[in-house]
Amino acid sequence: MNTRFKTNLSAIIGFFFLIVSCVSTPDATFDSLARAQKCMETYPDSALKILQQIPSPEDLHGKAQADYALLMTQAMHKNNIKYTSDSLISIALGYYDAHSTDPVTEGKMLFYYGKVMQSLDNVELAMKYYLKAKDVLDSTKEYKILGLITEGMGNLNRKQRLVDEALKNFHTSLLYYVSVKDSSSISFAYRNIARSYIGKQNIDSALFYYDQALYIANMKEYSLESSILRELGGIYRSVNDYDKAEYYFLASVKKAKNDEDFYCTYLSLGYLYAQLNFYEKAENALKKCLKSKDNVLQKDAYDCLYYVERTKGDLPLALLYKDKVDSLLEVTHNGETQEMLAELQQKYRNEKLQKENLQVKAEKQNFQFIGILLIFLVSIIGGYYYLRFRNNRKRIREISKQISENEADIRKLEQEIEEYQQEYSKVEETNKSKISELTGEMTLLVKQNRKLIAHLEEIKKGGIPKEESELADYIAALRVLFLLKTKEKKVPAKWTVLYPLFDFLYGNFVSRLRKNYTDLTKHDLEICILLKFGLTNEELSGIFYTTLDAVSKAKGRLKKRLKLSVDDDLDSFIRNY
Repeated sequence: MNTRFKTNLSAIIGFFFLIVSCVSTPDATFDSLARAQKCMETYPDSALKILQQIPSPEDLHGKAQADYALLMTQAMHKNNIKYTSDSLISIALGYYDAHSTDPVTEGKMLFYYGKVMQSLDNVELAMKYYLKAKDVLDSTKEYKILGLITEGMGNLNRKQRLVDEALKNFHTSLLYYVSVKDSSSISFAYRNIARSYIGKQNIDSALFYYDQALYIANMKEYSLESSILRELGGIYRSVNDYDKAEYYFLASVKKAKNDEDFYCTYLSLGYLYAQLNFYEKAENALKKCLKSKDNVLQKDAYDCLYYVERTKGDLPLALLYKDKVDSLLEVTHNGETQEMLAELQQKYRNEKLQKENLQVKAEKQNFQFIGILLIFLVSIIGGYYYLRFRNNRKRIREISKQISENEADIRKLEQEIEEYQQEYSKVEETNKSKISELTGEMTLLVKQNRKLIAHLEEIKKGGIPKEESELADYIAALRVLFLLKTKEKKVPAKWTVLYPLFDFLYGNFVSRLRKNYTDLTKHDLEICILLKFGLTNEELSGIFYTTLDAVSKAKGRLKKRLKLSVDDDLDSFIRNY
């Protein structure tokens, strides 16, 4: 089989696998993803519920898997769910890097990757992806997400104490939010600017922007109002204006709409009262914090209570609170250790996932290349056969014309010979020589015509070349594979029809298995072929009309015959064999 034919067949098979991989995502999943995307901005809690109801998201492939990963990351952000790893967003990043997409989707993907990196305290990567996202979206009118990007950059700069850069970022985010008239985000932007001015020790400017933020939050009754009031209380406490500090802390308690704001404000009040030696008020405020589920907040409350009781002279109660502090410190430390171990394990899984994504990305790029190559080869082959057909027709016309001309010449020669034979008696020697010459010429024309006629018949009959017959066999085998992948799961009458195809595709895959593992049964080879094709245990169960348990046992027997250990993964072994 020539090289051009092999290349052509590889392209066809690659394109076939690409089509099969796209068939397996149900329409209901695409519908759920579309609904989640539609309500993400206005009803993020509903979007999260829709995504959580998608069955077996780990089985999604291609664009569906990438869209799910991006939407789920977005829903977690909007519902204030903490990121613990970059597993989800890495799937989206891997897919969209390998496939061209619109700037808005690409920009969102880059922003949320930066957001996840920021939550994981990877400042360098977070800033890198924020900047990439801003570059992609700068030419669009996606002002809301541009505001979020510059806000994220500001928070990173403020954390690194680059206050001037942070102020620029926050002012830019404010302009973006004003463009879309998003009052909630505008309030956040004012608060961020105020915090930055505190970092510059510019209290007057900080108070000005806090007032702007508070005005909007109060008017719209946003939950942010409690946080702003608490921070204002903290400012006045720092400048020793304790009356105003108490006023703002108490106002913050009244406006608190969640446990975090409620307990954090009472902790601030407890510190204030302890500082003023109002021990009873301090105890009342701090004891309210002990109901919090946050171990760190509880620890701080017990620590302040320890200070109050020790100052009052109640040493037994002070020691009791000290024990509580030490106990919570140990719990917090253990929790941090467990979290660190979990992060290490997650990091290992992430690295593994990224490797798999890179492999998938390479395969996707190969499929794209093969698809383009397929179109190119089909064009070349089509052109070749067209030219061949046209040349054959031209050659048939030329040969037919030549045969006709030869036949006409033969008739003339026969006539001339007859004339010379009639005059033979008059000029014997001359005519005898001429007759021999004409007879020889006629004989050559007759032989040439016989060859031309035989060649003409050969061109007209054509015939199927051996390579075209092999192509038909491979296409038949591909059809069997397609039926196995679809719901019909039609089992081939003869599994051996697949052997040559898999030998051709995977470097004598079946032949190598037979040679290296002589104990393999016919059923073992069938399982190996289906695993090489990427089918799951559930799909094998449907094909062989058996249970999942029976499939697992059959794969266990196959592992023994392949001399694999208990820890070896059969599917990985077959894929890489």
